[in-house]
Amino acid sequence: MTAAAAIDAANVSTERADVFYAALGERLAGIGPRIDADAVHDLRILLDRCMEVGPRGEDAALLLVSKRLNVLLDPENADVVAYIAKLRKRAKAAAEPFTTAPARACSGKGRAPLTVQNGRAVAKHVNDRLGREPTFAVSNQTA
Repeated sequence: MTAAAAIDAANVSTERADVFYAALGERLAGIGPRIDADAVHDLRILLDRCMEVGPRGEDAALLLVSKRLNVLLDPENADVVAYIAKLRKRAKAAAEPFTTAPARACSGKGRAPLTVQNGRAVAKHVNDRLGREPTFAVSNQTA
């Protein structure tokens, strides 16, 4: 088996996020099953750029390869700290509509809006509309 071409750190570090992620799959395939020092070096280049331009869903593949090669991220590194902060911010923003946005009753005829924070009422309303007993439990706790 021949070694894949080394990843050019200077090139990767200047790529826009869309270009970096478009090439990520091919670059990870180039690393493939290798476990040598060159594979670890190439992976570090990709991880560094990922921490700068991410997070995105494609990062999962990169993080799986880093686990396989036992490459750890430094939790004190500024790029890693910023990446984690962006990840938490996105997760919070994604969850926000489910905890604060009103959910209209199914009929919409003169009923007050139900909120997810009042989960039992929403579950009861849905089940009443379907004419059946509750089939799922809803926690009364909010995020």
